[in-house]
Amino acid sequence: MDNRRKNVAIMVMAANMEPSTRNLEAIKGTMIKYQNDHKDEMKHNYDWYFYWCDESIKNEVEVETSKEYDNLYLMKVKDVESVYRTFEKTVKAFDYVSRMEKYDWYVRINISMFLNMRLLDSAINLFKTDRIYGNAINSIVNMNTRFCNDLYVRGDLLIFDKTVMEGMLKHALKYMYSDMNMKARDGVDHVDDCLLGCCFIDYMGDEYYKNIYMMDYMYMPQNEIGEDEKLEMRPYCIGARVKTLPPDVTYSGYSWDDNDYRKVDVVKMKKLQEWVDGQTKDYIALQLRDLFTDKKNSRPTLFANFSSQNIYDVFWKYLEQKYAVIRQQTKA
Repeated sequence: MDNRRKNVAIMVMAANMEPSTRNLEAIKGTMIKYQNDHKDEMKHNYDWYFYWCDESIKNEVEVETSKEYDNLYLMKVKDVESVYRTFEKTVKAFDYVSRMEKYDWYVRINISMFLNMRLLDSAINLFKTDRIYGNAINSIVNMNTRFCNDLYVRGDLLIFDKTVMEGMLKHALKYMYSDMNMKARDGVDHVDDCLLGCCFIDYMGDEYYKNIYMMDYMYMPQNEIGEDEKLEMRPYCIGARVKTLPPDVTYSGYSWDDNDYRKVDVVKMKKLQEWVDGQTKDYIALQLRDLFTDKKNSRPTLFANFSSQNIYDVFWKYLEQKYAVIRQQTKA
């Protein structure tokens, strides 16, 4: 185990609009404040980067230091703010930060991720190089790509070292704006985590999947939190996803748009930070296996298994049911 003090960059993919700006304020008031208040007690050094797109800037990347914390940097990336440019935004931000040759480890989160900084600080020494650690592992299920049924770490939390950063960036250029390729496309959803997964595959080779790890994961979509209600994290869970869903929505990637429910994200962050503040647990005996989910009970993901079926016996019956449900939902 490498116990030397390391430099860690925590990079928060954001947008200069709500609900992002509101959640960034919450991240400053919880995780960043906690890390700075306890920096003398922490084993490692941390810098924070909030990055978003701004088409009006002159350079590809422009950075300024926050007025609140001297280890918080506000990064503007010259591009269109869109879910379909998250990869380009991230690669430009990654490239800028990696060129400093300052950081040993990188933590990439989004605006709906809460980190237990006490636990992360102890875990950094346990993580191994040439790996990616995350909350959830997803699959690519498009049959029109060589990456069908390949795995990638979902973008709400990725933890990796500088060798992985360098390796992914070496392969990133061929995926930049690849959705605009008029001759040959890669067939992968043009979003950051899917394409970072492709970069990792290209870097690591055909046994890459043995080097991605699913950690203990908490998902907290509830849209009502009582004023006196307390929230807790599991003792070995580094990250909790606090993206709030409306009552009639069941999937977490439903929308980037702001709504009143997303305001509860902030409440969850504050209550989780209160829990962290009150913790006295000593992580001195922490082991890497403590952070992982049990393989047999780990979060499942989709596996694409297509088969040829009769148009009239199968497709007609399926389509009749499918559009009956759609009509019912439209009327409602």
